[in-house]
Amino acid sequence: MWVADSAGAGLRRIGGPYDAIDWIEWSPDGRYIALSYDRRAVNAIDILESDGSGSRRLVDIPAMSPTWRPPDGSQLLFRGQEAGRWGFYLVDAAGGDPRRLDIDGDGRQGGGYDLNAPAW
Repeated sequence: MWVADSAGAGLRRIGGPYDAIDWIEWSPDGRYIALSYDRRAVNAIDILESDGSGSRRLVDIPAMSPTWRPPDGSQLLFRGQEAGRWGFYLVDAAGGDPRRLDIDGDGRQGGGYDLNAPAW
């Protein structure tokens, strides 16, 4: 993963390599990037510092499609899976245990496409 300024200058590597990236979301203040990708056949979310100073895994469950909570980005909403069930989860951006929201999919597509692409 690489970033540059709006003129294309200042190119710098901030993380990776990543396979099969499926979602990239900038934090409201531009300091972080939430990145969803395939990590050895399991979806994962990493938080990267946009200045290249580090990265970390957001949660330890299969997870994808992160979106920062406006206006300050203090939390992230994402699609996660526990015990074979997909659901929406909320977690503090600084870290901690995710909290499953009381929203269930209908399972019409076999559960694999339930609750896709969360948004605020």
